[in-house]
Amino acid sequence: MGENSYLKDKFRADIFKEIEEYIGHVYGDDYHGNDKLIVNPFDMSVSHGTRSVDEIEKKYDYFDTFGLIKRDGEFTFTPDPVGIECVVLHYFPDTRVSLFVDNAIKAINKFINTHGYSQEAEFSFMLRKIEFYTYCPSEMETIKAEDNDEELDIEGIDWECRKMRPFLYNSNSKGFVVREDKLVRLAAELLLDHDDFMSDEKI
Repeated sequence: MGENSYLKDKFRADIFKEIEEYIGHVYGDDYHGNDKLIVNPFDMSVSHGTRSVDEIEKKYDYFDTFGLIKRDGEFTFTPDPVGIECVVLHYFPDTRVSLFVDNAIKAINKFINTHGYSQEAEFSFMLRKIEFYTYCPSEMETIKAEDNDEELDIEGIDWECRKMRPFLYNSNSKGFVVREDKLVRLAAELLLDHDDFMSDEKI
């Protein structure tokens, strides 16, 4: 366990360093669609470079640098910790992330199958355990809370809410499909921002 944690931390640090070096070559709004973070899965070494489709080598893994940087000003960029964490999770899976993603997919698919697609649809989830709610805000009843209503006292329970729309795409053959990559990114963000993410689950 300790060795795996060391390798994961080193890999993450190596990516940050590589992306910081890469950022020195990115200017303003220039398009760098073929720029890649290149990972050698054999020794977990990283590099970066421009690669077109016919230059891809099977012995390496490639990740678009676009998802690994974020704006830090009008003409400056900085490494994106969430995007980098998604790369780390690709090689060092986290049970908390897979548990969150799997259950989110089930909840969203169930909503789509029973309710149909709605632009206003949302899903809420607890941070410390697996519990999802899907709904359309306009269809929810307004509940007036009384001063001493214990049933509505949820102080200390952490919930977050997201619009469902960004996590779906419309496939001509399969209809609306959940974007697993977007959910992984959400889970990576929660993992970085909350030390107690999925802490109530027995993993």
